[in-house]
Amino acid sequence: MSDSRNCQLVCQRTDSKASLKQLQQKHTARSVVVVQSLLFDSHVLKMQSLSQEFNIEKLQLLEAEKAKIRKDYERREGQIDVKKKMYVTCTSASLSSLESAAVCWSLPHAFAESTPSS
Repeated sequence: MSDSRNCQLVCQRTDSKASLKQLQQKHTARSVVVVQSLLFDSHVLKMQSLSQEFNIEKLQLLEAEKAKIRKDYERREGQIDVKKKMYVTCTSASLSSLESAAVCWSLPHAFAESTPSS
């Protein structure tokens, strides 16, 4: 009986060692999967963060360009208003000298060149 008992104990130890090794391998495999998943998640979050930063910078550049265009449009609009007033003043006032006549005759041509196109 003692031989069979010894055999059972040896078999149980061998089985438990194999089971322990299998558990360690499963644990290691799970750990690798968890680490890979965490790395992937961190990369995804980093990409989302970079994408948000890019979109913010793009919007800032776009708004700066819009402000520049608005400022240029307002400047040109002001120039046109001044030229209109000068033209109206020249056409309504009596022309007493050749110099003022030359200025008045050049204004319609200058007005046509400076109008912003749509």
